Order: sequence, then C-alpha cells, then structure tokens
Amino acid sequence: MSYSEEVAQTLEKVRDIVIRHRSPGSDFAVGSDIIDGIEHPVFTKMVPNLHALYKQSCEGPDLPFLVYQQERYSFVESYRMASQLAQALAHQYQIKKGERVAICSRNNPQWCLAYMAVTMLGAIVVPMNSWWQGSEMLFGLKDSGSKLLFADQQRIDLLSPHSAELEADIIAISPGADCKYPDINSIIEQGKKYGAFDPSEHPVAPDDDASIMYTSGSSGTPKGVLSSHRAILSAVYSWKFLKDVNEVLRPELHEPNPEFQLAILVNVPLFHVTGCHVIFLTSVHQRRKTVMMYKWNPEKALELIETERLSYIHGVPTMTWELMNSPRFASTDLRSLRNVQSGGAPRPPEHLSMMNEKFPSIVLPGLGYGLTETNALGATISGSMYLAKPASTGRACAPLTSISIQDENGELLEPNEVGEICIKGPSVMKGYWNRPEDTEKSLIDGWFHTGDLG
Repeated sequence: MSYSEEVAQTLEKVRDIVIRHRSPGSDFAVGSDIIDGIEHPVFTKMVPNLHALYKQSCEGPDLPFLVYQQERYSFVESYRMASQLAQALAHQYQIKKGERVAICSRNNPQWCLAYMAVTMLGAIVVPMNSWWQGSEMLFGLKDSGSKLLFADQQRIDLLSPHSAELEADIIAISPGADCKYPDINSIIEQGKKYGAFDPSEHPVAPDDDASIMYTSGSSGTPKGVLSSHRAILSAVYSWKFLKDVNEVLRPELHEPNPEFQLAILVNVPLFHVTGCHVIFLTSVHQRRKTVMMYKWNPEKALELIETERLSYIHGVPTMTWELMNSPRFASTDLRSLRNVQSGGAPRPPEHLSMMNEKFPSIVLPGLGYGLTETNALGATISGSMYLAKPASTGRACAPLTSISIQDENGELLEPNEVGEICIKGPSVMKGYWNRPEDTEKSLIDGWFHTGDLG
C-alpha cells in the first residue's frame, strides 16, 4: 500500500473515531456555548476551572508528579502545598480574585505550585519570560499591574537596580543567603495555620480570567495575552482527546497495564505555552510525571529518559536532532518512550527519516503549530500522515478548533492559495491586556488572525 493510500485510510478512520469520541455519551462529549457573543463548540463534561483540574489529579492512587533533581512531589503533595500557598496568599498578602500575580523563575516545582495557588484563588497568573532583563521584568510587572512576584535569586538580582520603581511584593524561590525576601517554602508552611482551602470561598467561572502570558515583542513592546480558565482547559482536554484518538489508530500505543507511569521531560521554559500548557497542565490532567531539567543537555536528557522512564519528549526539532546524534543515544534504554513531538519550527524531512530509523518503532513522531493567543492549540500531524507529508503542519486539532486561510479582506481562499492563517475555537484568548485596538484588529467574528502565512 502506498503512503497516499495509507493516509486516505487513516483519515477515514480519524473521522469515524472523532465522531465516536465527541458523542454525547463520551468523556469528550461536544456541545455548544456562547463565549463573548460568539457560538463555539465546547466540551460539555470539562471541569469548570483550573482548581477542579488540580483537585481531580488527586483521585486514584497517589503517583509522582513534580521531579527536579533531588526534589520529588506526588500529585497529592503538590495539591496540598499549592492549597497551603493559596491560603497564605489570600490571608497574608490579601490576593483577591482578578488581581495579578507574576512568576519569573527558572523551571522548578515551586513555579508550578505558585501557578496552581494563584489560579485556585481566581487571581490572574502572569508567567513572565525568565530571559528578560530587569527593565523588561519591570515593564511586565507594571503593564500587568501585578501585586506580587514569585522570583528566583537571579531574577531578584536583575530587578534590584529598579527597586525604587518596584511596587509589587516579592516571594523568593531558591533565595540566596543574603536575600531579604521570604522564601516560598516558608510561606507554604505558614499556610497551614489558615486551615483547608475551601473553593466555595473563591468561586471561579469558566470564562473568568486565568492568565496573562506575554508575546515575544518582536515588534514594539510585548503584548499580554489574556486567557480564561475555559480557554486553557479546552486546549488541555483537546490534547487528551488527540492522545486517545492516536491510541485507537495505533493500538500498540495503548497499554492497559503499563510497565511505567506516563512521564514527560520539561526541556522548554514553563513561561511559554508549550511548557506551561502542553507539558505542565496536560500532565495534571493525564496524571503524568513531569521531570524538569536545569538546562537543556542532550546527554542529560537521555539519562533522564532511561532513569525516569520518560514516555514523552516535546521541544524544538533541534533537540531531537541533538539526541539522535549524541554518543550516548545507541546505549540508552528507550523502551519507555512513546511520543517525540516538536513545535516552534519545521522539522526537515531528512530529520524525520532519521527519527523513523533510529527511534523504536513504538515511538510516534509528531509536529504541532499553535500560538500564545490560542493557548498552543492549532494544527497537528503525526504517525503515517506525518511520514507521508513531512513538510506539512497537519490539520486543525480536533474536535473544537477550526482553521481557515483568508485574504486581506477576510475572504476564504481556495486550496493551494497563500493567505493568513486564522484560528477559531474556545481556546482562543479573550484579548490583549489593556490593548483594545490590538484586540479588535486580531479578533474578528471569533477568528484570531495570526499574521502567519499558510
């Protein structure tokens, strides 16, 4: 059978599977709802907010969740610590619903706990670029109006020349010996005295504001992308939906009694939608162990694949290339590995051919396309379709996302015509923070105009 025939058969199977998976009796049942005056398809059985997602992860046997060097926290431990932190934020720092709290730090478990605590309160989390300089951090804090900042020592040092202009309180992550700010671990410990976290005291609706993530700012100052709980969760649930579809297409990926817990490597920054949503929050949803690196190193990554029994690798294509060309690759035990995804750049066809030869046959190669404004959801391609069309970025992520190619007048273009990629669905942002004109230009009738050509 030729690749084109195999792809045609695969597409037909995908259509049937998608129809079954989104039916009323499914965990991924799809209905419709009005969001900002526009009708969208939605998951009808999705949890209402991020706190409910965190709480749900504690159901069933307690499993390892956050792993970083010598630190290891289970799902139950992580939820308990985030709850104590939320209580401390509410009582000691008077953080209220809708107020902004920023995080700027190297990847570590405390980053994740801070994110959880802030969103549990209905406050708006602001994950800031940890590669920013002090002046850029100050801009992010002022632009978002953040009342509080979680920062590691390196970021605190970068901010110190701007301390006179700083209006936010600071809680330190991994502070140095002379740090004058309280340590996050001590704040978590203090949270115990306020009792158990009660979500009824902090009601959060699906369309309430959840996060502000800043764009790269390649033209002008970075723009804050405001997203709701529903937008983020719609993306997280969509990735689980696509995982289930892949397992139906390739039964060998489905393990009723798996030898190893699902586990993923955090080899990209948590402040980016890939790190935060595709890896961290999707791991909460799928009860997946999340293993963090201090910095990218292919030899260390291969060591972690073997020792932590990782099943997922997700990063830019060059990372996979470096793995395959490492002198350690051939001797690494890869039997836990199931999925090698990439995004942020196209993967050269010869790179994909090499992956198909070097990785075990069980490994599913894939590529995705998404933006901060869509909470990383957009298009995806994997398996036989990817091998047949290695230059393609795939199709719109089922079952909620729509993609169109439009001309400068907003008219739909025909196949093989080049125009602007536009994305519609409940995962699309609410708008740019305090930038109504930019929002009006980018969001038209529910379609987000990406500025990218396709």
